[in-house]
Amino acid sequence: MKEAGLETCVGGILNLGESPEQRVEMAFELAELNPTSVPINLLNPRPGTKFGDRPLMDPWEAVKWLAIFRLILPDALFRLCGGRNENLGLGEFQKLAVKAGLNGVMMGNFLTTLGSDPAWDRKLFTDLGLNVWRQPDNGSNPRPDNRSGWLEGETPRTPIDDLIDSQSEAPLWNPARQLRRRKKRYVPPRPDGAPNRGLRVVQVEPERERAATA
Repeated sequence: MKEAGLETCVGGILNLGESPEQRVEMAFELAELNPTSVPINLLNPRPGTKFGDRPLMDPWEAVKWLAIFRLILPDALFRLCGGRNENLGLGEFQKLAVKAGLNGVMMGNFLTTLGSDPAWDRKLFTDLGLNVWRQPDNGSNPRPDNRSGWLEGETPRTPIDDLIDSQSEAPLWNPARQLRRRKKRYVPPRPDGAPNRGLRVVQVEPERERAATA
């Protein structure tokens, strides 16, 4: 993915019953992958699930481990996502989490739970004197992973003015129409010279398929 100039996002979830050694092991495994973004989640026990009876994580424990992960992953974009409000509350512990090394938090709602008000999240950072302005390379237009400096060219603009406000006007993704399956006739050689594993079935968009056969 990085050879193609794409960002990588790899994270994990804490308080599933893992040991401290396993948390450190996960952090170092993430460091080996060197991802662009690392989202960390804190378990929010949901009734009726396998971990529904687990207690919430102690907030001091959570802040401590966020700091440990930051020390092991000094260059990653480090974000706190699911379980943030439930485990840390809406108060000073979230500010401590930011001071422990967070670059940001996930705003809005989650898959099965509600998040905090976006205005509260913004105030969390402004109270700490941090910048929350929209950047030209975030949001709906991800930037390439260019920490190595080898990618050239200007950063693509963020098409905020092109976004559609009404969901009824948005062209929704339809896998029945927009994805097809075809068998590759040729597999390009790997950059490292290692042998390929052979032809395989891949998913392609019909527009690209027509362009490839034109």
